[in-house]
Amino acid sequence: MAEEFRPSIDPDELEQVTDATSLSRSVVRRPQRWHRWLTIPSGWVLVVCLFLPAVKLCDSAEPFPMVMVPFVWPVYLVGMLIALAAGTHRDAVRIYGAALFLLLRVTAFGVGGCVLFEIIDGQIGGEAVLIIGIAWLVFAATWRTPTDRAVAANSALAAAGSFAFTLAVALERLAVWGAHVAVVAAGVLLAGTLAWCLETLVRPRPT
Repeated sequence: MAEEFRPSIDPDELEQVTDATSLSRSVVRRPQRWHRWLTIPSGWVLVVCLFLPAVKLCDSAEPFPMVMVPFVWPVYLVGMLIALAAGTHRDAVRIYGAALFLLLRVTAFGVGGCVLFEIIDGQIGGEAVLIIGIAWLVFAATWRTPTDRAVAANSALAAAGSFAFTLAVALERLAVWGAHVAVVAAGVLLAGTLAWCLETLVRPRPT
């Protein structure tokens, strides 16, 4: 008897679905993850932008890349972690998701601490309360199990922060082409992570 034809399907990409028939058959279905077309390339481009000339200190100065400013690294490094999490299968997404959550917590703690010191020194006003509140919300949002849905939501949060920062840099008068590439990459990354969030909401759960 000829062997039954079985299509080649990656077992990590399968969802179990029960077919309610008298035979109680089990079929498999490959989930659609269209967000990868946006999140993976834009995430890696954002990391590359860390090394591209972004801004000049004055009109006659040479532009320098953001890698020269260590405290802004997380804005660009989140692109790498989001790309890795988006490109892997749903079981391994927890690993990269945990790394992303840790980076967000450290960043939120650092920003909140710096602003708090500025308040103590009397060098910053009421807007500090908003900054500390946002930092606290980011810190709290990452204290959860890095499921696919949680990683998608926090990736969107990180991408939004990256887009806001890179947009502010790109709007500076002395910004150069590297800053403009970064804001485009961050914008596409934000769109991709929002699509990822939508996919996790409409994706049927395994039965």
